[in-house]
Amino acid sequence: MKPSRFNIFIPLPGEGGDEYLLFNTFTDSRVRVNDSLKSFMDRIAQGEVTRPEEQPYLEQLVELGLIRQDAEDEDRLLEEWFERVRHDRSELSLTLLTTYACNLRCTYCYQDRLQSRAYMDLATCQRVIDWVNGLLTQLKPASLRLTFYGGEPLLNTRALFFLARDLFCETRRRGISQEVHLITNGTLLSRALVEQLWPFGLKSIKVTLDGDRGVHD
Repeated sequence: MKPSRFNIFIPLPGEGGDEYLLFNTFTDSRVRVNDSLKSFMDRIAQGEVTRPEEQPYLEQLVELGLIRQDAEDEDRLLEEWFERVRHDRSELSLTLLTTYACNLRCTYCYQDRLQSRAYMDLATCQRVIDWVNGLLTQLKPASLRLTFYGGEPLLNTRALFFLARDLFCETRRRGISQEVHLITNGTLLSRALVEQLWPFGLKSIKVTLDGDRGVHD
């Protein structure tokens, strides 16, 4: 057995230095571990035999992809994953920015220097729809996944609803499914908006919270 080469140990602040977030960049597994468990994984890396009482921990780490069999070639597994993604046409996934504008000023945001007043108009929406229709004809996917992003996409709900509604009608005509995903700071989110988007395939809403009011706002 061996630890995955994609493991990253991130020290957790304020925990006395003996707690870590163990994150695997390949499997996306995340688990909180202490010094004892980290030492256990270090011993595995050195080829030491695990004790019987450690077997349950070993099984969980294997299930999460944090410990691998010696014969497993993770470089090959990664290349196989890339090949599957590269040639998989079952889903057409698109990220659409309805505006660069945002009603917050998060300190980390790289978009603050962009055209903060740029909004997608309905003429541009129609060009996007025409472009997506061309991709649907060419690729013939089983589903269309739309992720609305920004800026803050809810500052331009006119474009958001135009795109979601018209593309839903097109996908239904073609006999394929549509999913709508929303990435928003949540300040303009409402039950009424969710209910309006729901019929067009709303699947998830990711709300970004980054710090307290003094930083996030």
